[in-house]
Amino acid sequence: MPDEQEVNAPSGPRDSTDQAPVSEKMFADRFGLPTAAALVVGSIIGTGVFALPSALAPYGPSSLVAFAIVTVGALALALVFGWLNKRVPGSGGPHLYARDAFGDFGGFITAWSYWLTSWIGNAAIVVAWVGYVQVFVNKDGNVWGSIAIAMVGLWIPAFINLSGVRNLGGFQIVTVVLKFVPLLFMATVGLWFIETPNFGSFNASTLSISGAISAAAAIALFSYIGLETASVAAGRVRNPARNVSRATVYGTLACAFIYILGTVTVFGTVPHATLLSSTAPFSDAANEIFAGSWAGNVMAGAAIYGGVSVNPMAKPARQREALHSRAIYHHHPMFAGADFVTYYGDDDLSHQPATVEGGDVHVLGHGAVLVGMGERTAPMAVEILAAALFDGGHATQIIAVDLPKSRSMMHLDTVMTMIDRSTFVLYPYLDPNLRSWTITPYDGEIQVTPNHSLWQALADVLRVAEVTVLTTDEDIRAAEREQWDDGNNYLAVAPGVIVGYERNVATNTMLRKHGIEVVTVAGGELGRGRGGPRCMTCPIERDPA
Repeated sequence: MPDEQEVNAPSGPRDSTDQAPVSEKMFADRFGLPTAAALVVGSIIGTGVFALPSALAPYGPSSLVAFAIVTVGALALALVFGWLNKRVPGSGGPHLYARDAFGDFGGFITAWSYWLTSWIGNAAIVVAWVGYVQVFVNKDGNVWGSIAIAMVGLWIPAFINLSGVRNLGGFQIVTVVLKFVPLLFMATVGLWFIETPNFGSFNASTLSISGAISAAAAIALFSYIGLETASVAAGRVRNPARNVSRATVYGTLACAFIYILGTVTVFGTVPHATLLSSTAPFSDAANEIFAGSWAGNVMAGAAIYGGVSVNPMAKPARQREALHSRAIYHHHPMFAGADFVTYYGDDDLSHQPATVEGGDVHVLGHGAVLVGMGERTAPMAVEILAAALFDGGHATQIIAVDLPKSRSMMHLDTVMTMIDRSTFVLYPYLDPNLRSWTITPYDGEIQVTPNHSLWQALADVLRVAEVTVLTTDEDIRAAEREQWDDGNNYLAVAPGVIVGYERNVATNTMLRKHGIEVVTVAGGELGRGRGGPRCMTCPIERDPA
């Protein structure tokens, strides 16, 4: 009598009609095309896909080219699995086909590799699962809370899988709907909210185009793992010769549609710098689509999105100014009892050397803040301020720019100010290739990323293709004279409407020629002390521009 292995081993090509008759009970325990397709979709669209845009973000839109190439390959694999199931019927998928072609050892190696891939894939699933769940609970990222969330995400599906095929099929349909519907929304309706500047550079990496596409393709290929699921469970599928192939192809096509358009939507709605550190990119995209506009209410040296920074000054002569600000915010009837937060400096500490001054802090909009690090504002203070802004969700990114350490350029607004939604005026003899860094929240801490270009980083956060930088065409002596009189320090009172010193004739004329409305005021001794119109203001309410 042949042993069990000989009975179960495939003997080569045979038609599915040669199989033994299927009893009514066995038929009831099997599932048809809809469930088989749901099994494929549910296996491909695991939790990991929800983190996919962040994984591809370092390569920029070039990763979409990689995605398209990989999708063609995935569809080819889907067709191959369908054909192989007709040739070698039964459950097992890649393991079964490899054993039929190369013997038991080939089947064992394939099954072992497949098992390892499944286990390794759990890491990506857990990271994405925890990232999205923590949007709602455990928002402070407590380690034990994160571990508990991860265990729940791993073991509930495991227990359902152990409970039987019927429960697994039903659970798969439910989870496919829960995953597929929001992703479908993002891949269709979300397309209408795309803003081209959010895409950033086509190749955001330091690799060549071919290198970036190759690297992104490896990530994209991993995202299609699961397309073989219908062939693995072929023994449980009704009419497998027909339904396994159709379920595999249909499921892969549906996932390809969701993957590519969903990734395009996230790329186009979330600023590239934000996406790089996002743990829940689809949630961030939804926030960008539905978020209302809001603005800062109070300013103490710098108005920063709904709160104040009582800035610790660098020089002894100005350090008492923080006392005046604190007294006003605590006791003046306009502010006492008002609902705003204090990010930094509202205490009796000296904070030296972590100083920051208002002239170095520019609120850009879209949750971004530009901070100059020169003679008066220290990198240490920028990191402290960034952490406080991120902790309360008041800002999403800080762009820190390195300035010359000199009194003639003591603050960022001494050499550059924002005068329209995406237009800046710049001292003409300042190095345009200023070093800068983008600071973003990451896992309860801050992440600092060097920028290839300050101007491209500004364009990304302002959601434009490029920013406009205006400079006055004059010789260095004339430029230095106007710069000493704060010729680049302007107060923007509305988009394209600014207040500046009347004495800076050359710069004011240049700006008017570019369509900027300049309202001039007299400037005297304050200008000699490195103070401009922006330095003379402390707005207490700001409307979104």
